[in-house]
Amino acid sequence: MERWRIRNSILSILAKNRAGNYMYQLMQKHFGQFNDPDFIRNKIDEINEIIVFALNNGVIVTDTAVLELGTGWVPLAPVMFSLYGAKSVTSIDINRYYIPSLLKKTAITIIDKIENEGINNSFFSAVDHNKIALLKKYSHKPGPLMEALNIKLLSPIDARCTHFPNNAFNLYYSIDTLEHIQPDDIYKILKESYRIVNEQGHFLHSIDLTDHFSYFDDSITSINFLKFDNIEWNSLCNRYTYHNRLRKSNYEQIIENSGFKITKKKETENTRARNELNQGFHINKKFKKMNANMLCIDNLCFISKKIYL
Repeated sequence: MERWRIRNSILSILAKNRAGNYMYQLMQKHFGQFNDPDFIRNKIDEINEIIVFALNNGVIVTDTAVLELGTGWVPLAPVMFSLYGAKSVTSIDINRYYIPSLLKKTAITIIDKIENEGINNSFFSAVDHNKIALLKKYSHKPGPLMEALNIKLLSPIDARCTHFPNNAFNLYYSIDTLEHIQPDDIYKILKESYRIVNEQGHFLHSIDLTDHFSYFDDSITSINFLKFDNIEWNSLCNRYTYHNRLRKSNYEQIIENSGFKITKKKETENTRARNELNQGFHINKKFKKMNANMLCIDNLCFISKKIYL
């Protein structure tokens, strides 16, 4: 059996178990990717690239109120937005996945990058060094660290109806989150984000379009899941592995139909996936009308603003 199927079978068993969330959290706490300093370093660089892309295209972070959709296991992105000068960062999630001990490991890795890379890294030459001092001071104390950086983690929160005041935030962002949400719910989440971000505010969404099982199984590529029809794919998914399989054009349509204008976007194409497609990889008829580029894009980043009629 393929490795990804074995992994999915294990997670499917957990998803059906009453104690599944607890067991899944234990797995992440002791064996998850945030136990690997190299993985954390790569995530720091990835998030830094997203923030720099935003800053270079008109997004203001300094002294702003920022909202994150999708806290996940570790609030790494909120920490980085705070280090870039955000006045406050609020992070919401429908699930309570946050693991404080992994935040300690992440904070220590950030400090290690600072001490070993210093001004050679664009991130560390641009951040608020007073906040770097706070990071060093509280790196082993997740609670005080969140308080010192003015980061609030709220869960469970339904992003479709947050109850935040109108125009409460300057920036609303998500990283590797929208792909795990049902399309109808993405519309509702975007409509709510429209309400709670002010007129000058921005929206920043980085989306991972790859088959996430390809991260754990080298035998498949980022487009492996595009060979399944909806019934097959939905039967494979569980609450831990759901991916909506939306492609670039789908997201563009959802964003624009929700009342936003996309002001800037960037994308990357997966070369291995393109090669496999050129060699005859079978794509389900659901995706047949899409061109090769649309199918093989593995990462999208959108910046958008409200449209006022």
